[in-house]
This record gives sequence, C-alpha cells and structure tokens, in this order.
Amino acid sequence: MQTECDLAKGFRLGPWTIVPENGEISDGAQAHRLEPKVMDVLTSLARHAGTLVTKQTLIDEVWNGRAVTDEVIARCISALRTHLGDDHKAPSYIETLPKRGYRLLAAVEPLHAEAPISAPEVTGSRRRGSYLLLAIAVIAIGYLAVRLLSPSPQPEAFESVAVLPFTNLSASPDQYLADGVTEELTYTLTQLPDLKVAARTSAFQFRDTALDVREIGRRIEVDGIIEGSVRREKDRLRVTAQFADTRTGYQLWAVTFDGSVQDVFRLQRQVAERVRDSIRGNGRAPEPDSVTEPANFAAYDLYLRGRYALNRRGADSLERSAGLFREAIALDPGYGPAYLELANALSLLPSYSSEHGDSMYEDATRIANNGVQADPSISEAAAALQGYIHNKRGEWLEADRAYQTALRAHHVESTTHQWYSNMLASVGRMEEALEQAQRARRLDPLSPVVMSRLAMTSLWNNDLKAAERQFTVANELGIKSRLHLESQLLLMIREGRLDEARLLARDPESGTAPEWLEALLDCLGSGAHCDVTEAALKSDEAVSARVQLVAWALLGRLDKVGEIAGRLEQDIGAFETELLFIAELEGFRRLPQFQRLLEAIGISDYWEQIGCRWSEAGVRCDGLSST
Repeated sequence: MQTECDLAKGFRLGPWTIVPENGEISDGAQAHRLEPKVMDVLTSLARHAGTLVTKQTLIDEVWNGRAVTDEVIARCISALRTHLGDDHKAPSYIETLPKRGYRLLAAVEPLHAEAPISAPEVTGSRRRGSYLLLAIAVIAIGYLAVRLLSPSPQPEAFESVAVLPFTNLSASPDQYLADGVTEELTYTLTQLPDLKVAARTSAFQFRDTALDVREIGRRIEVDGIIEGSVRREKDRLRVTAQFADTRTGYQLWAVTFDGSVQDVFRLQRQVAERVRDSIRGNGRAPEPDSVTEPANFAAYDLYLRGRYALNRRGADSLERSAGLFREAIALDPGYGPAYLELANALSLLPSYSSEHGDSMYEDATRIANNGVQADPSISEAAAALQGYIHNKRGEWLEADRAYQTALRAHHVESTTHQWYSNMLASVGRMEEALEQAQRARRLDPLSPVVMSRLAMTSLWNNDLKAAERQFTVANELGIKSRLHLESQLLLMIREGRLDEARLLARDPESGTAPEWLEALLDCLGSGAHCDVTEAALKSDEAVSARVQLVAWALLGRLDKVGEIAGRLEQDIGAFETELLFIAELEGFRRLPQFQRLLEAIGISDYWEQIGCRWSEAGVRCDGLSST
C-alpha cells in the first residue's frame, strides 16, 4: 500500500500524471483540475491500488467518517471516469465491485522528487530583455484589468435550470425548512413557460456534491444552477441564493433576502423573480402562474415537516407524514397541497406496511376529492394520483382517463409518466409503456426509481442491451427495490448469464435468496435438480406470487402458471398484471385460460372500449396515442 507521503507530491497512473497537491491530472496533451473530494477519492483508491476499497473506507479516508450517501461517492467515481476517459462497462482504471466498493486497476507509480530549477542570473543584455518582458507584462495586465472592469456581455438565454438542495444553516438540525424552500422554488419555476426545470429527484442527487457546476449541468442537461441556504433564528428567516451558468462555470449573481417566517413565500417569490429576470438574457420573462399559498406559517410549517417525512418513505415515516398533513389541514382547510400530499401518503402506505389497500385507497380518493373542492388548482396533480389508485384497483379505463387529464397539465411531473407507464404495461400496451418511461427519464434523469422503471419496460419490450445498461445505471444511482432485483435476475436468466445471476442472488444486500433459486439455475443451465426445484418451490410459502409465476413459467409448468395467474380474479393486487405479457409467459398466452382471465379482470373490456385488439404479436391500439 502506498503511503500518504508517497502520493502527496504526485504519482503516475498509466499515461496520466496526478498531482494531488495541485488538484491536477495531465496526460501531456490535456490537463484537468479535479474537485478536492474527487481528487481525495482518487488518492484513496491509489493508496490501495489493486485491492478492494469499500465505501466505508472511502468515507473514513475522504470524509473523515462523516456520513455521506452512496450517491455522493458514486458521483465522485463517475467524475473520475469522465476525466480519465474510463468505461464503466470495460474499465481500464476503476472497477466497480457491486454492493462492495471499488478497485483501482492501473498500476500506481509515485513520482520522485526532482531538484528545483534555480533562476538564471540576469546580467547585461539579458537584464535589458527582462525589462522589456516586464513592460510587456505590465501592458498585458493593464489590458486585462480594463477588460475585467468593463461590462460583460449578456449571457445566452437560459432554457433550463436546476434548483440544488438549499443548505440548512439554522441552529436546529432539521432539514425540512431548507428542503421545503428548495421544492417550492422548484415548483414556482416550473410555472414559467418554456423553461425546463430539473426534477427534484435529479437535483437532490447533488446534495453536498464535490462536482463543478459545469459537470452538474452536463449530467442533468441544464444551463443554470440555483443553490443557496436557509437560516432560521426564532421568527426571523434569511434566504441566500446564487445563480451560476453551467456553460461557463461562472456565478452570475448572489442575493440575500431577510424577513419573518411569515414572509417565507415572499422570499421564495423574490428569488424566483430574480431567476426569471436572468433566464432570458436581455428579454424579460413572463410572470409565473400564481402558486397556492397557505393562510399562515404554522400550517405551512406542518406541511413542510410532512413533506420531509413523506420523502423518507417507510411505514413509520408515512404515518407520521399523514398526521402532520391532517394537522395542517385543520389549521388551513383551504390549502390544497396538504390534501394532495395526505392522499399521496395514504396511497403509498399499503406498499410499506400491513395496511389494507382498499381502505387506504378509498380514504386517499376521498381526501383528494375534498382537496380539489377546496383548491381547484391541484385538480390535475390529483388526477395523476387518482390514476395510480384506479390502476391499483384494476379499474383500467378510469385509470387511463385520469392519466390523460394529468398529462394535460402545464407542468407534468416525471412521476405521472412513470405511473402511466406502469398502467399501460399492466394492460399489455408495452411499446407505449416504454415511451412513457422514456419521457419520465428525460424529465428526471438521475432518479433511481425512474431508471429502474425504464429498465423493466425495456426488458418487457425485449430490448435486452438497453435494459442491461439501464439496470446498471439504476444500481449506481442506489435503487433499493425487490422488484428491480428480481427483474434484473430475469434479464440475466434470459441472456443465459446464470453465473452472474447466482452472484447477484447471493449478494447480502439483496436479501436472503430462497433455497430453491440455486436449484432453479442448475435446472435451467444443465437440466439438473429440476425435481428438487419444483418440490422446494411448492413448499416455500414465503415466496411472492410474482416470483412463483415467473419461476413456474421458466420451468415450463403452464398448469402452475395458470394456477398462480388465477389468483388475480380474487385479488387484482396478487401480482403486477404486466407480467402476464412478458416473453416468459408466451406459452400461457396461447391457452384459452388466458383469454378467460383477461375477461374476468376487465382487461378485455378495456381494450374493446378504447379500440384495442389482441393478437399473438401483442396488443394493438390503432390510432391511439399516449400523449
């Protein structure tokens, strides 16, 4: 292992010369300056060259043990790969060891200290030459000073911006107020016509980032970056914001607004107005549409705390968020966003707890409808939620109509496209489901959930190369989902990569794999242990219906596939109905039982009402569009 002293003065990595003290890397033809944390990560990898460097080791050595997310580490690794010209799929420098850490592949050669070059003695004519050079330098400096003091030309118009998470500078460690200001500012800017605003998920990936604003702009494809801080002291509030051009890396302005906590919306509006006046260069941008404001700060404070808990997910956090939203509504019965987020929390609870789905969905629908009556401005956002609930209930036509309403909004969230993708796949409209997933990806390129959805729809559409690439990116973004893992295993099985599937299934962070899975992979690979697989699969009561369905299909047991699929008639939530249309169930789709099942769960009736038809090639809906 190289010592800190060995590497501090510099080292070679293939053709690259790395100088940590200067923050520079160069290959003789080009040079780059790395952000400090990115350079620290590279130095840590070099210190352990050729061996596994766990994420915890990086945290200890680079961040002095301070907790950072996997996303922060992944962004530093990605920046290094960009500067080194490395390919994560066939790396020459940095290898990712999934769920474990990273390894530096190239040899590290410390630079030997070289004798300093002494300045030559200046005498005679050489002294006169030095005076001439000095004079030229003075003239050049004067010219530059004039240029720097002269008014700079207006920047090009900004077509897109991202609001990075504001820093909490309050004495209280709670982040909810700073996050709330960030989210409300983001929403306010989405109301500006013809301005693309990065989605929350993508922007929040860059919390505590070490990346240069130009690199952030490149990754989420925006022209401008807004960042800042929020400080609350009792009833006083200070909001500071900066605006930077990601095309040049220059900060264009920085402003500070002070007021009472009751003025939080005024302060947000002032920041938005300053951004508005910057985004169109010399032209003045139009006013944004009005945004619903709460009647008092107490209600808004409860709402922000509820949003913060909602974003953390988990049963306890969702229940806590629901309670906070109810308190906010009690203080301000006319504040529509609180109704909408309460309905969101209730609709998500069945996925994270033992709460019964039907009762939660009924409550969520009622609350969303009450919210629309109190505040019609949330009607289109509520339609997306209603589409989600209708889909969960197997009310296909109602879900489709709700999503069509939601898609007519001035600003459509990536979640709407993601949910609509799921609904379209649930009724066999796989190509259109892929189109909606791609739209969600364009709006929110760094969302692990959106990327996972795109990977799955690519797999359902048999685009295996795209699916493999998208699963990898979702993993790097930190996706945590059992459905994602099972879908990636299916991709590996479909491609015959059974050894890789074994490794993924054995990964401790993936959860405990069922005992029969190893036998299933043996059966699919060599034909061995097939009887053992079936016996173990039948006796494993813990395995989910969706896994049973696909496993029996892989074994060619259509009778068992039909048995599992039939559960949908009693419980439409037994498994995701999109699985009925994947390649592995092609044999089942040829059976009369498949058509009877579609009639029983209403999919055939949905097709008939919207003009779709079924053939062995799949669902065809002539003349329809998902836009």
